[in-house]
Amino acid sequence: MKQFPENVIDLIIADPPFGIKFDGKGSQYNRDSDLVIDGYNEIAENYDQFMVEWVSQLPRIMKETASAFIFSGWTNLKDV
Repeated sequence: MKQFPENVIDLIIADPPFGIKFDGKGSQYNRDSDLVIDGYNEIAENYDQFMVEWVSQLPRIMKETASAFIFSGWTNLKDV
């Protein structure tokens, strides 16, 4: 997001990945690793730092009247 100029975004809707590993947890989420789209990246152990890095850019790139909606699983809500 660092390449975005200031005050250009009207709306942000984000559902950042929370790094479900499919090694034994798949049944808890009713997911099949074969259905994951190409290019999906697991977020490193430092999820909180990942969130800080991109969320800290939002005030700079968003217009004064913009809105941001960030979805999160309950286990990572503290980092949002």
